[in-house]
Amino acid sequence: MKFSTPIMLAPLLSLCMASAMAAPAADLKVAGKVNATACAFDPGSIADLDLAFEFRSGIPDTLFVLNESAKTFVPIVVCDGFTSVALKLIDNAQDGKPNFPISFDFSIGLVTYRVPPDNYSGLVNAETGESIGAFSVVHKQTGVDGFYFTFLANSSNGKDWDMASVAREGALNSSRAPYIMASTKKHDPFPAPGRIFEFPMTIAATLIKDKVPPSADYSVRGSMTLELSML
Repeated sequence: MKFSTPIMLAPLLSLCMASAMAAPAADLKVAGKVNATACAFDPGSIADLDLAFEFRSGIPDTLFVLNESAKTFVPIVVCDGFTSVALKLIDNAQDGKPNFPISFDFSIGLVTYRVPPDNYSGLVNAETGESIGAFSVVHKQTGVDGFYFTFLANSSNGKDWDMASVAREGALNSSRAPYIMASTKKHDPFPAPGRIFEFPMTIAATLIKDKVPPSADYSVRGSMTLELSML
């Protein structure tokens, strides 16, 4: 009787081992495809970026000639997939612009602003190329798929977040933080994803009075590049 227990256990152990060794196995293979999202400006949103200003005459300001009314336009970016984007504003006349504060009228009530050089772009006399004034941009709430958010101003590419990333309701464009994108909510340092992005902005222009030619007819020019960045 003492030997009956080990004799009976041995077959049971053999059966368990055989059952485990005979279990079927299968490899799970995972494959996929990553499709790059394409985004582009809606042509209708940038068709009228040649903004022509009319300037006041006979105003009491002894330094500047302000525009009659500011110009508002809304660049729209349309993407074929769900993504996040940033818009970079590049001043094309950075070297030739004035280097002192300038007043602008953004047609927001009767308010004018004394704007520092970081927040405006240069205007030159179209005939002589001489610096004659400046234009400045005010950003407003950014739209994403029909919803409007505060916007983020960023000094890098919109991916490397730092202390310059500030969520705001609306503010002057800055050469120190030229990347603009929508925030998911107020004071949230992360860009909102979507398919259709709206970047409303208002532009005002000012001439330096002592630079204005005595002739009644003259033209001024300035430009800014809108550069789209995928985040």
